[in-house]
Amino acid sequence: MFILYSFNVTSSCLQSNNELRIDFESPVIYAADQAKAYNETVLPECPLAVQHGECHIQFIRKEICSFSWDWGPAFAPIGIPGTNWVPPDAFRERVPDKRLEQLLRSAQLANMNILRISGVDFYESDSFYEMNDRLGIMVWHDLMFANTLYPMDESFLMLARNEVLYQMKRLQSHPSLVMISANNEIEVALAQNWFKIPADRMDKAKHDYRKLYLDVIMKAIQEVDKGNNRLFVVSSPSNGLESVNENYTARNPQDPLYGDVHFYEYTNDTWDPNTYPIPRFMSETGLQSLPSLDSWYQVTHNISDLQYGSAFYQHREHSPNKINDLLNQIKSNLPLPVTSNPLQEFVHMIYLSQINQAMTLKSINDVCRIHSSIDMIDPKTSEGHTMGFMYWQINDIWQAPTWATIEYGLKWKMGHYYVQHLLAASVVLLILICFGSAANLYALDHPDPMTTIHAFCKSRPYIVQSTVMMGRWLVAIACIDRYALTSRSSRIRKFAQVHIARYTIAYTIVVWLILPIHMIIYYEINSVANICTLSYSGSIAFYHSIYTITMGGILPATIMITTAILIRYNLAMKRNLCGKQTNPNNATARSNTNSSAQRIRDQQALIMLFVQVTFYCIVQIPQFVRTMYGAIANNVSNKSADRLAIEKFAFTATEMCAYLFPVSSFYLYVLVSRAFRHELYAIVSTLINKCFDRRNIRIRPITIMQNATRERKDKHMAS
Repeated sequence: MFILYSFNVTSSCLQSNNELRIDFESPVIYAADQAKAYNETVLPECPLAVQHGECHIQFIRKEICSFSWDWGPAFAPIGIPGTNWVPPDAFRERVPDKRLEQLLRSAQLANMNILRISGVDFYESDSFYEMNDRLGIMVWHDLMFANTLYPMDESFLMLARNEVLYQMKRLQSHPSLVMISANNEIEVALAQNWFKIPADRMDKAKHDYRKLYLDVIMKAIQEVDKGNNRLFVVSSPSNGLESVNENYTARNPQDPLYGDVHFYEYTNDTWDPNTYPIPRFMSETGLQSLPSLDSWYQVTHNISDLQYGSAFYQHREHSPNKINDLLNQIKSNLPLPVTSNPLQEFVHMIYLSQINQAMTLKSINDVCRIHSSIDMIDPKTSEGHTMGFMYWQINDIWQAPTWATIEYGLKWKMGHYYVQHLLAASVVLLILICFGSAANLYALDHPDPMTTIHAFCKSRPYIVQSTVMMGRWLVAIACIDRYALTSRSSRIRKFAQVHIARYTIAYTIVVWLILPIHMIIYYEINSVANICTLSYSGSIAFYHSIYTITMGGILPATIMITTAILIRYNLAMKRNLCGKQTNPNNATARSNTNSSAQRIRDQQALIMLFVQVTFYCIVQIPQFVRTMYGAIANNVSNKSADRLAIEKFAFTATEMCAYLFPVSSFYLYVLVSRAFRHELYAIVSTLINKCFDRRNIRIRPITIMQNATRERKDKHMAS
């Protein structure tokens, strides 16, 4: 299948007009005939019923999508942030280079450095690898063997060998190709007996596995890559060298202490960091979400189709139980839509599913990054040093509920934006602290540049004022965004979108670069008082005082307090609604625990928000008083030396108050939040253990994990 065949027909053509006829045989019928001619059954005979597929795919080496598979994005000594790649279309000829470029640049823009082509895909075009070479994106490449057993007759083994030789010769010149895996998930399938192989046939199945992937495929790769220039593993997930020690068929290829892990969770709360294992490398993980209404409209305008759980929806959902699983996942943290309009409900589910997917990816990424350092290896369990996170998957093969973060029409889902989220307020406040406090520190034992350099007297107050205002309003806008996100109204929730946040951040920065412009014009060095201050006229004094107190104090504080109260109300309503939606007949201890934990998290978050707003108001009041005093007393003549000294001291003290808010959050959280203190204590304790107990760290022997995969991953059955 994955070999290019060329036929020269020129010698058979006449000089006049010719008609070339090509007859195609049904791959389904051919595969069935091959299976009948084979002496024994190759498991599994057929895919799951939910896939609506055909049987005997092992005998034809067709693209799996031709047998009704569906597709649903990924992060070594470098850290690996990345994703898994699937074919952008079922027919590669329909994918122009421009489309490939857009997808690969989307990966680059999200700060990814690797793409994994899974064994359930197909070998990509030359353009794909050339673009990765140019963009600096590494490629982890599975060979096209995945999730099934294969026949072992000589004709099939020769076909597999020729395919590998052909593809390796084609791809070996690309520097982006850094790793090759012989298959996807077949080692773990044998270990967990996915295919229900009888006990008396298991030894033969493992022998056949080693024959195909070691004696045929690995040797074929070594013929081409004579210097072993690229990392080669037999399977993914696998325990790497530990699997080699166990003759390439480990008892538990999902052991987090070795190699890589594939992890999918559909029952527990995916926002909870405790849900996830702490592996050496997470090469597959993720959660489904629905594409936007624009994507659905590409394939149907029938309103009856655009209903959650409709026959049309279920036809495109090729993974079992995901309709109920997705509902339960959303309900764990978000209120389900309450409306009698089916289309409106469907739009709400699109939005909620994308929030759920984005937060899940963020939670998994946080776990992997926290445990990435070798110093984070737990001395008791040996878990940690997670050097890679690759989520399933970046792109889509069609319009459907999938694990993708980029839709078939190339539109980014919310999850893809989370990879490059903006911390605008933190950046602005960092600029404020660095620029504003540096001059004060310099003036402790040097001439104050504010009173000696005219240009600095004009520029520094302007920059400080601009960044202070930007920081305050960005925090206030973030509070509005959080309120919109927790609202039950779909109209209000529409404002909590990434593109709106980007425009708002840009507009806020522009506005606060313009409004304080009067400070550059009117700030002068007062040689009598030896200070840099506004040269007040009546109108300028009034404008500066009112705008500073109102725009810099009253309005941001009012917005923060109001939104904090509204967020508290929305969270309470959400908990009540989730409680009503829970079926009392199916209530379990786990659901009660999740509700209690969620309520505690909400309470802690609200306490931290209220305390931060209160502290903001307290530290800003002295500055507003000084501003009003300056407007009134600036033109008072004949001030005594003592009064001038007091005014200068007050000016310095109130200015320092402005720097307290950006640096106070950590200390406030420690004081008021028990959950924050517990997390801080756990981190500090772990670091201390690493510093003083490093010699006790060892890799424990391999053990069988209980429930190593809580549910057999179905992502290869759908996208």
